[in-house]
Amino acid sequence: MDIDFINFTPHSINIDSPSGRVEIPPSGKTIRVTTTDDLVGEIIGVEVVKTSIVGVEGLEGVLPGTRVIVSSMVLDTLAKVGIPKGITAYAPDTGSTAVRDERGQIVAVRRLRTV
Repeated sequence: MDIDFINFTPHSINIDSPSGRVEIPPSGKTIRVTTTDDLVGEIIGVEVVKTSIVGVEGLEGVLPGTRVIVSSMVLDTLAKVGIPKGITAYAPDTGSTAVRDERGQIVAVRRLRTV
């Protein structure tokens, strides 16, 4: 399996393909969503904030033609704010087709999501 992806999540991504399991290790860099917080109140002396997603950070320097693996939250944000030209973004599909161990933890995915 051709694995020319850069993994921008903090953990390895295991993909089960017809030709076997492939591990894509983390790149050491992470792409994250950026947020703002607005104070909306207080409950029992604790501030309550409304968090709004405003963009994505960490894509700086990623070259056109690159395929990146990001978290689902980042992928969903990129769908709204736009993906830089020439970059293709994917997230592991952790839904019903994911491979889970006896504790229910995901050990591999069989599909990737994109926008």
